[in-house]
Amino acid sequence: MRLTEKEYCWLIEDFFPGGVVAGFTKPILNGELPRDLQKALAFLNRELDISFLNQRHSAVVNLANEPGVYEGDGLFTQLYGNVLAIKTADCFPILFSDRSGSLVGAVHMGWRSAKDRILENIFCSRVSLAAFGVGLRKCCYHVGDDFATYSNMAKFLVKKENRICFDPVSFARAALVDYGFAEKDCVDVDMCSFCSGEQFHSYRKNKTGMRTISFIVRS
Repeated sequence: MRLTEKEYCWLIEDFFPGGVVAGFTKPILNGELPRDLQKALAFLNRELDISFLNQRHSAVVNLANEPGVYEGDGLFTQLYGNVLAIKTADCFPILFSDRSGSLVGAVHMGWRSAKDRILENIFCSRVSLAAFGVGLRKCCYHVGDDFATYSNMAKFLVKKENRICFDPVSFARAALVDYGFAEKDCVDVDMCSFCSGEQFHSYRKNKTGMRTISFIVRS
């Protein structure tokens, strides 16, 4: 996997099948959909439909059979030219594809979605590639003592300077491997929204209303 810089976004390349375009926006965009996504993907020089979510910090995953706005925290589609978009400012975005690029998906995994096992609801029998995007990581994902009571999350907690941090990368990778993914097919852009300076929007850092858009499309 490598990241390629465009004017308004970064692209994840050399990982997803040919014809699949995936990445995330730069902070010069504030996360307004659909305007910012159209601007970020203008380099494709073609008409694109957009599907996105009213995100609920839930375990609800949708199959987008037509472009539009869906309720929940996951979207998958087989439609050509239908961009799937999720917005984050610390939560953990995951982009998915099968090996042919005929089915793609995007998941917004906050801690509530992780606790409620959103990754059980994705199309694990059909997708096998996952890219972990920009969000909090174990360096900065501070949580409360109550997280030790969440059975599926407890072993992914680490101590850091008298605080407890959650490791969403290890959590997501372990869950997906349990569902049949190969470890090598779960890649990480390794970018923390909180400690990356002003490179990305972070609600925990400054209560910003701006968001990073993660996207994937069969183009």
